[in-house]
Amino acid sequence: MKASGLTADDLQYYADRDKNFMDKVIKDNLPASEIRSKGTRATVYSPKPGEPGEIWVSTFGNSSGSSSLVGHAAIVSNNKSVTIESFAKNYSPIGLDGVQRYPNGWQNKPGGKILLGNRVSSLQKRKAAADWASSQVGKPYNWNFFNKWDTSRYYCSQLVWRAWLTQGNDIDYVTIDSIVTPAELVNSSATVTLGATNG
Repeated sequence: MKASGLTADDLQYYADRDKNFMDKVIKDNLPASEIRSKGTRATVYSPKPGEPGEIWVSTFGNSSGSSSLVGHAAIVSNNKSVTIESFAKNYSPIGLDGVQRYPNGWQNKPGGKILLGNRVSSLQKRKAAADWASSQVGKPYNWNFFNKWDTSRYYCSQLVWRAWLTQGNDIDYVTIDSIVTPAELVNSSATVTLGATNG
């Protein structure tokens, strides 16, 4: 990771913490009758296509290939067939760096994913958060995950968090540190799980 200033042990701490966050959300939403053996895919409840400003989070992988972050986050634009996402160029499905528009294929993506809403929301706020995210298209990827305050570049969850922060809603889970991860968006008391799959 570039410019983080953290040790390998620090980064492993965040990776382990975030994996536990993701696992807890899936477990909390999975009915006991649906619990299956490890490695078996199970649906928690089916995510529906997102409305503007809603958030998709994957429970695995990430936007940079770093071992210190778990998951990837996207925000649904005002055209719900499009999401706004930030990837490092080498991990972008369209081969472009930073904040870009992507076809919203999240509902049909394999593997674990979570659809989040905002607990304090309105259509006006959702549209405004989506508009703000769209206005950042073209900004580069932020490799310094521990500087969520940088507004010149964005990593995936930083972009989503900032979009909602512009609407007065802080959806970070641990607000006193300088990182905001996909797992923190999922565990924030300001978000609500609308749908999830485990896989």
